[in-house]
Amino acid sequence: MVSNQWFMAYGSEKWKKGAHSALGGLKLYPEGVRKQFDYVLDWLNDWACTREFGLGTRLPWDENWVIESLSDSTIYMAYYTISKYLEHEKLIAEEKISDTFFNYVFLGDGDPTALSKELGISEPKLVEMKNEFEYWYPFDLRISGKDLVQNHLSFCLFNHVAIFPEKHWPKGFSVNGWVLVSGAKMSKSAGNFYPLREILDKFGVDGTRLTLTYSGEGIDDPNYNMDFASGAYTRLVALRDFAINNYDNGREKRIGIDSWFESILERTVKETNEVMEEMNFRTALKIGYFDLQRHLKWYLRRCLGRCNKTIINDFIKIQTKILAPIAPHTCEEIWEKLGEGGFISSAEYPKADSEKINPTIEASEDFLINTISDINEILRVTRIKPKKIVLYTPSEWKYDMYHMALEMAREKQLSVNELMKKAMSHENIKIHSKEAAQYAKKLAENLGNRGPDDLLRLSVTIDEKGYLLEARDFLKHELKCEVEVFSMDDETLYDPQGKAKSAVPGRCAIFVE
Repeated sequence: MVSNQWFMAYGSEKWKKGAHSALGGLKLYPEGVRKQFDYVLDWLNDWACTREFGLGTRLPWDENWVIESLSDSTIYMAYYTISKYLEHEKLIAEEKISDTFFNYVFLGDGDPTALSKELGISEPKLVEMKNEFEYWYPFDLRISGKDLVQNHLSFCLFNHVAIFPEKHWPKGFSVNGWVLVSGAKMSKSAGNFYPLREILDKFGVDGTRLTLTYSGEGIDDPNYNMDFASGAYTRLVALRDFAINNYDNGREKRIGIDSWFESILERTVKETNEVMEEMNFRTALKIGYFDLQRHLKWYLRRCLGRCNKTIINDFIKIQTKILAPIAPHTCEEIWEKLGEGGFISSAEYPKADSEKINPTIEASEDFLINTISDINEILRVTRIKPKKIVLYTPSEWKYDMYHMALEMAREKQLSVNELMKKAMSHENIKIHSKEAAQYAKKLAENLGNRGPDDLLRLSVTIDEKGYLLEARDFLKHELKCEVEVFSMDDETLYDPQGKAKSAVPGRCAIFVE
């Protein structure tokens, strides 16, 4: 303890109650830090707010003391709103700035006519400063490190409650971790400490921003990956070149795969916006760039490089707008090369058209992708060079039983006995009772512990045989052999090795000849 120390009485029950109230109205990023804030607000007691030496503001009523930095940095967000008048325009002499001035500008107390004469500025200018503060306050978001939850950020809440009316209490805090470099803590002695200018010179502004976004989110320590940074420039150049070379090129006629990619684009916009709103920027980069680029490659592969002009134009615009906050210089260059007017930073951020999101066609394409993956795995293991590949979709009774099991799983009533009891009341399943009993065990194992989102995704009904037939030309091109498709119920079923009976909804059976 230091003799004659000054304290902030954060232990006051009334004050704590107000701080908890402010916390209750606060949007937190990530939401998981709320418990930590609650704990800190309860734990804080008298806090020594001054020290005897060092940089800082002298305590006005006892100038032997300097206000310690954490206590002196709790409401300077309010000062930001008027700093231009005091620092750049220098409207008021420093010695004339008083509590009376701040009380008027920040709290609306006092007579602006008398105060303007006292300060030596015009009354309209004084009112303008007050209006400027009220325009910007309360602040929407304060971003800081996770170590400051236990002091600076909590003090910020306490002191806003003490000084300002509720309408000016903070609206949001974002808390982040500490930056690592290639997985290690930054340290000059370790030689992995890089000034920002050096990083910018090495990787460029957009490359650096892309790497920082990729580094992490939430309160986990973000990792600035130097290997990723080295390739960031190449990624951005490739994006620019693709956009410029492919914009306004392609066929006019639409084919089935165009609807799939259109659905993917709208879903990407929807999901990227959702995670951006939560400040999960790494996830936004994953969905809005890496996943979308993967979908683009598949789309080009599926349409054999002959993309639809309208769809590819939509992709280029959406991809560029999504990346614009992360890599603004690259995206501005693309935007200009596309012939779009104005800056992309002024363009409207993309909004999803939900009517174009088609879960059925997305599930159908996933089924096709999984089928190709299964075929390639068989070819890899067997080392067969196929002349013909035959694909089998299951009998209708299996689809009936599958959707029956899904419904029971959603109601948390799925078990082998209950499923069989219900299934045996259906004649088309009853005649396959022996197979149905085995299938019921598989369904109970596979669906019994699935979450609601998974079950909803799996409940999408698709025409598996019809989709495989529609994609048969692509499958022939992809697999470089003849491809035939049958349902197990087909009268003309070609099944020389009895493979068809192993087909189940979502997983066709495969025969390689």
